Parts: sequence; C-alpha cells; structure tokens
Amino acid sequence: MTTYKNERSRKKLLVPVVALLLCATAMVGLGYAALVSDVTNTNNVITSDGLTAKLVDGDNLLDEGGFVAAEDILWESSQTDKSITYTANEILGGAILKIHVSDPTVTQVTMKYEITWKDGADTTYTIITELSVVNNTTSVNKDLSEGISDTIVLKSEASESQDFEFTLVLSGQLSITKNDLVMPYDDLTYDIKIYVTQA
Repeated sequence: MTTYKNERSRKKLLVPVVALLLCATAMVGLGYAALVSDVTNTNNVITSDGLTAKLVDGDNLLDEGGFVAAEDILWESSQTDKSITYTANEILGGAILKIHVSDPTVTQVTMKYEITWKDGADTTYTIITELSVVNNTTSVNKDLSEGISDTIVLKSEASESQDFEFTLVLSGQLSITKNDLVMPYDDLTYDIKIYVTQA
C-alpha cells in the first residue's frame, strides 16, 4: 500500500515539472525568433535592418561571373624523385563592396565568405584562400579566412550620402603533386558567397 502511494505522488509532481519545461522551451523559442533579422539578397545587393551592402564593378552591380579574375594561373614546378609538385599563388577574383547604414550608431559589420569549387577542384588541388577587405583612405585592412566571421570597422561615411567602399581581393595558394609531366589545368571555377551583417 505504501509503495502505491509513493508512486502516485511522484506522478503528480511530474506533470507540473513537464509543464514548466514546455513553457521555458516556448519562451526561448519566442526570444530567438524576435532576434532574427530579415535579410534579403537580390542581384548582389544585401539588405538587412538598416544596412545595405552591394558588390559592384565600377558603377554597375556585379554581373554573374564578374568576381572571377580573367588571368590564367601561373604554375611553378619542383621535382622530387618521380613526382612533380606544382604550386601557384594567385589572385582569384575581386570586386568593390559598398556599404550604407541608415543608423549612424552602426560602426561595425561582421563579414565572412564561403567558396564552392566546381569540377572537383577542391579534391584535385590543395587550395587555401584569403579575402582581403581594404579601404585605402581610412587604412581599414582585414584578411578573412574562409568560413570564419570577422568584424570590419566602418567610418562615418557609411551613414552619409556616400557609400563606404571596400576593395575585395580573393587570393589563393594552390598546389598539386602529380606523377607525370602533364601540367595542371588553369581554369578553376568557383561560387563565392559573401555574408555582411550588423556586428
């Protein structure tokens, strides 16, 4: 008889505990939803809560494929026994990034980039990339590694009539070791995504 009463009291306690946990979970979900910004990306223009960022080539929005550098990759070779190692340090692409903020208190943005290589280039070659973010007039200079977010400082121009401009340059270190004398191809294709959000 005593055992039965103890089990019933434990079950009675379990119901309010589960209800409290469900309430706590629901509140966390609502809190998270309230903090998520609405971000849109249309034709190389990113818009998010008072911030606009766009990739351009001169005065025009960047066209599809416009980021890629047009020059061929120049490979250097070194031979060890029967294998040849080809290496190259190349400019792989670039553009101008223009940022404008409607809130003058926003003085920093967070940036990162991701690359998807085509035709199995990432499995054929060892590729290490870096994206330089430079504004020469204010000495803002940051080198980003792929997939890692970093903070970029804006100046007051970002909230004025003129956009705040950065020069973006994607460089890459490429290498491949082969057992024959055939040169590696120099036409590497990739998709790049650049993320810009308020810091």
